[in-house]
Amino acid sequence: MTIKDCNAMQQIIACEGEFEIKEVDHVGTNLQLLPKLRFLKLENLPELMNFDYFSSNLETTSQGMCSQGNLDIHMPFFSYQVSFPNLEKLEFTHLPKLKEIWHHQPSLESFYNLEILEVFCCSCLLNLIPSYLIQRFNNLKKIHVYGCKVLEYTFDLQGLDENVEILPKLETLKLHKLPRLRYIICNEDKNDGMRCLFSSQTLMDFQNLKCLSIQDCAYENNEEGHVNTPIEDIVLFGEKVSFPNLEELKLVDLPKLKMIWHHQLSLEFFCKLRILSVHNCPCLVNLVPSHLIQSFQNLKEVNVYNCEALESVFDYRGFNGDGRILSKIEILTLKKLPKLRLIICNEDKNDNMSYLLSPSKFKDFYQLKELHIIDCGMLLDEEVSCPPNLEVLVLKSLPNLKEIDVGIFAKLKILRLEKLPRLRYTFASQSKNFHNLKGLHIIDCGMEAERDVSTPSNDVVLFNEKGDDVKSLFLLCGMLGYGDISLDLLFQYCMGLDLFDHMEPLEQATNKLVRLVEILKASGLLLDSHKDRHNFDEKRASSLLFMDANDKFVRMHGVVREVARAIASKDPHPFVVREDVGLGEWSETDESKRCTFISLNCRAVHELPQGLVCPELQFFLLHNNNPSLNIPNSFFEAMKKLKVLDLPKMCFTTLPSSFDSLANLQTLRLNGCKLVDIAVIGKLTKLQVLSLVGSRIQQLPNEMVQLTNLRLLDLNDCMFLKVIPRNILSSLSRLECLYMTSSFTQWAVEGESNACLSELNHLSYLTALDIHIPDANLLPKDTLVENLTRYAIFVGNFRRYERCCRTKRVLKLRKVNRSLHLGDGISKLMERSEELEFMELSGTKYVLHSSDRESFLELKHLEVSDSPEIHYIIDSKDQWFLQHGVFPSLESLVLNSLRNMEEIWCGPIPIGSFGNLKTLHVTFCGEMKFLFFLSTARGLSHLEEMTIADCNLMQQIIVYETESEIKEDGHAGTNLQLFPKLRSLKLSSLPQLINFSSELETTSSTTMRTNARLENSFFSHKVSFPNLEKLILNDLSKLKDIWHHQLLFGSFYNLQILRVYECPCLLNLVPSHLIHNFQNLKEMDVQDCELLEHVIVPQGIDENFEILLKLETLKLTNLPRLRWIEDGNDSMKYVSSPLTLMNIPNLKEVRIEDL
Repeated sequence: MTIKDCNAMQQIIACEGEFEIKEVDHVGTNLQLLPKLRFLKLENLPELMNFDYFSSNLETTSQGMCSQGNLDIHMPFFSYQVSFPNLEKLEFTHLPKLKEIWHHQPSLESFYNLEILEVFCCSCLLNLIPSYLIQRFNNLKKIHVYGCKVLEYTFDLQGLDENVEILPKLETLKLHKLPRLRYIICNEDKNDGMRCLFSSQTLMDFQNLKCLSIQDCAYENNEEGHVNTPIEDIVLFGEKVSFPNLEELKLVDLPKLKMIWHHQLSLEFFCKLRILSVHNCPCLVNLVPSHLIQSFQNLKEVNVYNCEALESVFDYRGFNGDGRILSKIEILTLKKLPKLRLIICNEDKNDNMSYLLSPSKFKDFYQLKELHIIDCGMLLDEEVSCPPNLEVLVLKSLPNLKEIDVGIFAKLKILRLEKLPRLRYTFASQSKNFHNLKGLHIIDCGMEAERDVSTPSNDVVLFNEKGDDVKSLFLLCGMLGYGDISLDLLFQYCMGLDLFDHMEPLEQATNKLVRLVEILKASGLLLDSHKDRHNFDEKRASSLLFMDANDKFVRMHGVVREVARAIASKDPHPFVVREDVGLGEWSETDESKRCTFISLNCRAVHELPQGLVCPELQFFLLHNNNPSLNIPNSFFEAMKKLKVLDLPKMCFTTLPSSFDSLANLQTLRLNGCKLVDIAVIGKLTKLQVLSLVGSRIQQLPNEMVQLTNLRLLDLNDCMFLKVIPRNILSSLSRLECLYMTSSFTQWAVEGESNACLSELNHLSYLTALDIHIPDANLLPKDTLVENLTRYAIFVGNFRRYERCCRTKRVLKLRKVNRSLHLGDGISKLMERSEELEFMELSGTKYVLHSSDRESFLELKHLEVSDSPEIHYIIDSKDQWFLQHGVFPSLESLVLNSLRNMEEIWCGPIPIGSFGNLKTLHVTFCGEMKFLFFLSTARGLSHLEEMTIADCNLMQQIIVYETESEIKEDGHAGTNLQLFPKLRSLKLSSLPQLINFSSELETTSSTTMRTNARLENSFFSHKVSFPNLEKLILNDLSKLKDIWHHQLLFGSFYNLQILRVYECPCLLNLVPSHLIHNFQNLKEMDVQDCELLEHVIVPQGIDENFEILLKLETLKLTNLPRLRWIEDGNDSMKYVSSPLTLMNIPNLKEVRIEDL
């Protein structure tokens, strides 16, 4: 039977006639109700008083319905007539009027077969099982009581014979959220020192109890009128409690629990306990005392959380040490124990080092598999030593930990180290074997040594049965020394080591590498580069393959590197990092014959041995600072499986003849080498990656035509390369990437002996190209490599610093005549470019034409400079642009030295054009009188930075072109809603500029001229710029007043930097009525303003009001008319009144010069 959510129900069974009432009232009557009932659940019945209780005051309505007089009296829920002899499970939930469950005189077999009793959220229940009924429940197996606010005791044993067995079959007892619980067992036992929750009068009680859970109990004082009376400290178990079969004990949220075990408990008690969990017991001072340490021979798991007073976990003091103790413990978790000093407290002394686990007690934890120690701040240990069979080790937030001795480490599967600021390194005391390691997380460690370490804390399982690629990349990074590691370098190594599918396009392979790197970074195993990713460094610039990656360089923490190298050194195919000293002897060892990876540091020797016997070697990296180091011709003969060879900064007249033994070589890097004859590489027919970056090679050998499997050729910075024989490039039929930045520029025309650009059209797989073409006349008239997805093509004479790139598709043209030179191939690339730059462009009035056939959907950056023939960027009156729009993705527009440019665009801007523009720079455009129409400006909602400088005729930034716009401007309270995201505005050297926005009149001939209204303020009352942070006004000769006297609410509210230079007509800077608008201002710098009289005018402001709360820097230079303030008490004059400076509380720097 289940009765649930019946809000008006008062009883389950009611009597309807006089005869039934008399029958019920007859003593000894058994109602024999529901004799086969096995399950009864009553839930959420707020008015339920009892199950069947009746008396002679029952009233019957005319409809035959019964009603009770006053049912709200204290009575048992079940009357003495109810027996339920077969009931097995009884569950009460949310019965607020339930005070007492059982009648004091039940029938003989009442509830005899009850096995499960659950009572939840019965707020008025006073007790659970009274003494006179305790023997009725000998079949009870499970009791769960939760949320009974006034329950004081669970079992009443008062008056019972000591020889009676109590609840002999009970296996599970859970008591949760019982704030007024005083006793679990109520009897005559007394304890003067502290209250005992569980005090049994006989050892025969609860013999089969296996699981005991007590949570959030015994924390309220239940003595009315004594609110401030402290509750005495609690001990859980009395001296007569044995629980010989208890397997799990869970204690949670017991604020007054001071001791768990009585000091006189016998060693035979609790001998089967397997799991001990103690959470949130702030007064607990001891977990396992010394006199009971031998009782817990079957203990397997211990979890202790948030026990503020606990100082030690296991007390060994006084134990003689004969035999193992706690020999079966497998899991130990300690978390948020701020006063914990020792896990094991004994008499061990160590003058030099303190240990979490005393080394002499390793044998006691021989079976320990998981150890978690988290946020135990008082631990003084500098070193952690771990048991030999450990599989999971988690150490987090231990501020004093410096070293970790991981022992044999042979069985370790998960290692997580997090927030260990003093950790220097890990070390293995016996051997560095990590055969089973599947998860490795090292996050925010060694912060005191490397304070700029910043890693995410995402918890990602790194190594598993399917994580071979991630693990291989991790081990590879660990071998690559210190400092930053470029993704280009990793990519070339991974290509040679077959980490990617041979048939996989390089574009997909780069995406895979980025994913693997992100997995490693998410676990803290790789870190971001030291360099600021937003600061471009041309020497560190990445290749096109990774141009759109967020981070192009990574690095590895020293702790992680040591772990990686220890893992990599394992059998059967170790990775080896070693010095050159003793290299010959080492080559005769078994390790050299097994190793697959060698990273060799050459420091002392001038010549390597004749050869290394490394038949399994796949990777050889030479770190060399000695330009005269000699590699013998036979050195590589015994490395026939070698796949990756990296020999930087070597001097080779000819490459060693043993190169022809490297038939399986796939990646060859000779960066920075002095090379003359490299013809032998023609025999490396499996070669996929060849990098000669920064080498001094002058001519590529004809033998390179045999490298038909080559997929990446990097010739960047080969500044001496003058000769590439004809047909070499066209013969590299599988080539996908060709890099030639600051390299070969001697492109020939058809029929000459050197390489010509038309050869590139034979490379059907080529998708990434970086080249410099010095003369536009060399451009082919037809297609230039149709399949390019990444390119950086520079046509014309560009200096090195001008060849920087921000995107993966870049085209820069210098001294190009659009009417003559732009063939079909370059035009197509221009339409797909993300970055376009034109310098000294001629042969056109417009930069871009509708004949280009595209709307430049992917263009992000456009720069045009030094092109006097240019009048407009586009002809926006052209029907193509009007229909399709233009530049929907453009982020930055730079216009420089376009002396005849009249407007940015001719005519209205099509809808959807320039909508993503963030940066606009216009300089030295002498014919421009205004920048935008109002309608255009409103479409630039993402603009963040604007710089306008050296435009001699510019009168306004924004003009109105229609009557409706003029009327709108005149309407009070209108906000023009211009540039809501603008953060930086710089206006410099604009001698005719009167104001920011004004009306425009149109003549009958549609020639536009400005009619700038002679207002005093530069910014009208319609302009707000709510996100502007930096405002620079320089050399504006007609600027008189910056701000309108009626600015809109929130105008310029986020302004932080205000700089005003060389504005000779400016009269004042911050008037009193606007001082409240600039509460975020941090820097104010004013120079060379000849008529300026006031900087800050505090007139009319309350003396107690703090102004410019965040202003830190105030600089005033060469302001000859700045008015002095004369103090009436003496003849002194002040630049600023003392009151004003006192009201600027955070001012740190004041600089005043040449006043």
